[in-house]
Amino acid sequence: MAMALSISGCGSDSDSNRNDGYGGGAKLTEQFVRSTIGDITASSSVTVQESDTLPDMTNENANYWDCNSIGGLCAYEPSNGVAQEDGLKRYSISADDLAINSIPVYYWNEDGSDRKDPRFMYAMEQIQKIILPKGKVSDIFDIRGMADIPTVEFWSPDYSNLPTEGGIIFSVGTAGNHGNVGVAPHSQQIYNSMIDHNNIILGDKGWVWLNLDNPEGTKIASNEVAVHEFAHIFFAGHMENRYDDGKGNSYTVTDGHFDGFGIHGAFDERAEAVLRAMYTNPAGTTKENLVIQL
Repeated sequence: MAMALSISGCGSDSDSNRNDGYGGGAKLTEQFVRSTIGDITASSSVTVQESDTLPDMTNENANYWDCNSIGGLCAYEPSNGVAQEDGLKRYSISADDLAINSIPVYYWNEDGSDRKDPRFMYAMEQIQKIILPKGKVSDIFDIRGMADIPTVEFWSPDYSNLPTEGGIIFSVGTAGNHGNVGVAPHSQQIYNSMIDHNNIILGDKGWVWLNLDNPEGTKIASNEVAVHEFAHIFFAGHMENRYDDGKGNSYTVTDGHFDGFGIHGAFDERAEAVLRAMYTNPAGTTKENLVIQL
């Protein structure tokens, strides 16, 4: 019996490892990297909002940017042009475009403490080593410290006390499982990101939450899960996958996973190769023109 069920977000259990561990699935080849980036690009469609007037970034709709899309990329100032749909879409953190915008990073704890969980720094370090190996964490991330966000209701964080109009918020005890990214704490809803006409995703416009550990403290994310969840942000794709529960039922999940990243491995050398290629090729590069070095 086939059953179609669409689920948003990753909800990592190492559901980051749905199948039989590292070594399964596609082999690491140039064609694998090229086709995977093509799939990521195809899954990250751009929606144009109704005008260049940006919404109030302090209210509950701050993640949506009024572009009539839930979970995707929203055109930033569309009158200046729209991103190339079939071109590579990524953040501006390669050596060539580093100065365009760094990504504000905040910590937030539901219990009100000012603890900065070391798993987040570990994740930042691992991502930086892949996409900017000659750089350092501070070249990519503008670490702002603790976020002044009052205790939040589901779906409606109040960002009015923060000095930026977007960024990544690290949160502990707010995941639905071991870890996930989403629009808010306790949410696995896919977030929106802003993208300009140069195919650059704007890390300082719009908010994304990286949630680790469930509220009961019974599911604690490892360093590897933290890296996997953090990498979701930088792949910037929302591919669908179809799985079988072993009982004759199939289901579809919008989880952004591929072989080596959530399928046959949480984050292995295949995921590293895809991420590295994304950030060593200029934004806007088409799949056919990617330069890939394994």
